[in-house]
Amino acid sequence: EEGRQEGGDPERLTGVLLAASLREDGGVLSSDAQGRALEALSEGRFGCGTAARLTRGGEGVGAVQALRQKDKPFDARDARLLATLAELLVMLLEQRRLRAESARQLTETRLLLDLARTTSGVLETASILDVASDFLVHLLDVSNCFILLYDEQAKVLRGAAASAAHRDLFRTVVVPLDSDDLAARVARERKPIAIEDLSRVGASASTALVERLGEKALLGLPLTSREELIGVVMVDDVRGPRPFGPELIDLAEATCGQLALSIANARLYESLWASYAELAATRAEMVKRERLAALGELSAIVAHEVRNPLGVIFNAVASLRRIMKLEGDAAMLMDILGEESDRLNRMVGDLLDYTRPRNPVLQNEDLLRVLQDSLEAAKALGATERPVHIHSEVEPGMPPVPMDRRLIRQALVNVAVNALQSMPQGGQLQVKARREAHGGREQLRIDVTDQGPGIPAELLHRVFEPFFTTKAQGTGLGLAVVKRILEEHRGEIAVESAPGRGTTFTFRLPLTQPLSFP
Repeated sequence: EEGRQEGGDPERLTGVLLAASLREDGGVLSSDAQGRALEALSEGRFGCGTAARLTRGGEGVGAVQALRQKDKPFDARDARLLATLAELLVMLLEQRRLRAESARQLTETRLLLDLARTTSGVLETASILDVASDFLVHLLDVSNCFILLYDEQAKVLRGAAASAAHRDLFRTVVVPLDSDDLAARVARERKPIAIEDLSRVGASASTALVERLGEKALLGLPLTSREELIGVVMVDDVRGPRPFGPELIDLAEATCGQLALSIANARLYESLWASYAELAATRAEMVKRERLAALGELSAIVAHEVRNPLGVIFNAVASLRRIMKLEGDAAMLMDILGEESDRLNRMVGDLLDYTRPRNPVLQNEDLLRVLQDSLEAAKALGATERPVHIHSEVEPGMPPVPMDRRLIRQALVNVAVNALQSMPQGGQLQVKARREAHGGREQLRIDVTDQGPGIPAELLHRVFEPFFTTKAQGTGLGLAVVKRILEEHRGEIAVESAPGRGTTFTFRLPLTQPLSFP
């Protein structure tokens, strides 16, 4: 404003010589008419001038001018000097531009190198995405970055990562592939799409997320690897509308290509690791089965061989009791002999039960009757010093269940006896049976819950292993037999327990299956 008051309008003053300077190489001097125009526009302050063109790449990009009073006119030497100054000025400006460009490229190269080092050293997809989100914010000078991964089965894009400010929020975002959302369009078209001013687009291109974050500009880029869609990267600017130029989009595409490759490598690693873990588990299961098969065969041989001398011992003990009138220590020793022989016989029976191959004969049975029969037998076998209350409940309208009554009874008795013996001070044994959907089909669920001391967490995974027991008098085969019976019925058994809060064994049996297995 001060220049306007002292020397007239600067724009009109510089316009007097501008056209002439842009037409000619070298400097130009003002003509008499131009001098009078300068004098009039400057209110007598300037009356002559010289100007030179600023040239870059053979094209005029501007001009430099010098003005002074009419009584001090410029000559040809001044014009040449100004032209030389214009060339130097152009060189300085170009050097400054090249330095700025080099610095920018160096920064981008360092950032890309950092991303490559980080992603190549990380083999977890989630970690790669979090690092890449923060990296793209700095590289592209944007406000936020969001990464969505493609779920091919559900045909949706799922929020997988975001820059630090909105990381937790974005993981809940789901975008159907057939929607009008910008991310869905990028995924379908497999090319970058930019919206430089979101306030000018229709409602179909806007989302609740745009409104919530206050986004003003948005750029979407596809993540692809070998023509396969991996996901979409979205970057925004909340500061205001902005153009996403070709250079920025090229840089973003190159970065997304590196990111897609890293994700593909991480997924390959995860797949290989999962396959290896599955192979190791299968191998361990095969070794375990072979060991158990060998152990079962040996146990069966030993059990059969032990049965013969056991029969002799039982007959001898019975004969001695009948022939001799034992008193005092002799009677006590004879009782111990009888009890230990009986325990050994039960152990042999458990061994034979575990190793004997069985083919369940399925018939539709009344579940309530099977439960009552099993619980009565368990109560007789697992009697404790204090009374234990047994409560059973069956869902009304329960249909007949296909099962081998004898085997399922044995499984229920084994579990119920364990439950009763875990409550020597008394308590309640609760048995509930109901239908439930499990594994994509309707099944029978039976929960057997006691109020005993519970099973320590470090032992819980071993309760179904053969010969594992925490009882001084146990063989460790009862629950192993139960597990085998349930598996032979194409069912399963699970256990939940917490020290001091009791234990629950859960039986699951199919409610519909053929009465004979192939």
